[in-house]
Amino acid sequence: MLSFYLIWSLSYFLLLWWMSSYWKEEAVEFSKHEYYPSLTLLIPLRNEQENIPRLISQIQQIAYPDFQVILIDDHSEDRTYELLKTLNDVSPKIHIVINNGVGKKAAIETGIKNAKNELILCTDADCTWGSNWLNQMVKPFQDPKIQLIAGPVISKTKQGFLESFQQLEWISILMVSNFAIKKSNPIMCSAANLCYRKSAFEKVNGYAGNEHLASGDDEFLLKKINTSFGPEAITYLTGKESLILTEPENKWKKLFAQRVRWAGKWKAHGSFIHAAIALIPVLVQIIWISTVSLFILGTAGFFVFLVCWVAKILSEGRSFGRILRSLGYPLPKRMLLMTSFFHPVYVLWVSFGTLKGNFVWKGRVNGRSL
Repeated sequence: MLSFYLIWSLSYFLLLWWMSSYWKEEAVEFSKHEYYPSLTLLIPLRNEQENIPRLISQIQQIAYPDFQVILIDDHSEDRTYELLKTLNDVSPKIHIVINNGVGKKAAIETGIKNAKNELILCTDADCTWGSNWLNQMVKPFQDPKIQLIAGPVISKTKQGFLESFQQLEWISILMVSNFAIKKSNPIMCSAANLCYRKSAFEKVNGYAGNEHLASGDDEFLLKKINTSFGPEAITYLTGKESLILTEPENKWKKLFAQRVRWAGKWKAHGSFIHAAIALIPVLVQIIWISTVSLFILGTAGFFVFLVCWVAKILSEGRSFGRILRSLGYPLPKRMLLMTSFFHPVYVLWVSFGTLKGNFVWKGRVNGRSL
């Protein structure tokens, strides 16, 4: 039993080291010459009245040569659409439409139907980006085989454990997303920072087959394109200039509902491999929680328990710290310590919530009204 946990701790350290080694700290240069293809920025909105002033200010500061912006209102219940209507004369590049269907996937499809350009760049209304974001996200399309580009997303830095916990969780998601794509087995990405060819979206029939699900506008499209075009058609950017910042949830209840919504799509893939991938994080956290059983073995067990958790914290600190530094952020060491202990319980909490399947997101209950 003691040997198992020691081997487990070493394996965990090596695994995180291996995965984080695929994160390149410098942006990849795809070409030395300037490249500015026509681009359509899609932003679906639902109940986003508080974010609209900042969002419009960002759009007005975009210096990209040839682009259009399509804001798709997904039947907001606040003043979102009312505020959007006042923007009709702000810029000829901004177009405001109403979702033809219901839900984020239908909103994106509505936006794509109104897009005049081949390249589609997606983000969310609560996100912020740097001045070179658009330029960075289109660079890989100089290679004609590239069909989809995923970029990094993390929550903004704020005081408090809840906010720091979310940022560290985002870092772990980035690490796994980048690693899987670099190993030609893409499993996830974020729709808050996603760019793809309109022709590729149309070739795979968009969200046909999963449009009834409340989540997965990113993951299902990623896997459809992987199946149709192959893993060489997908790339992941790790440079600081391609980073998107999103607002952290301000309550644990909201974070829980969001993560349950994300995790709830695992059953929809209908394959053993996807079910196994979804189960692995749960099994990993069960092993970490089970280390408390070492206390029944006396002094030797207590010593191994300490070794296990020191190895866990050091491996996460090294791996997450490398990614955070590359994106221009320091590693919050005290918060890392707290997160390392709390994360296993949190994952199981979300897993049980996923099995139960009940959540409310932006006024819609459990996907029954997307």
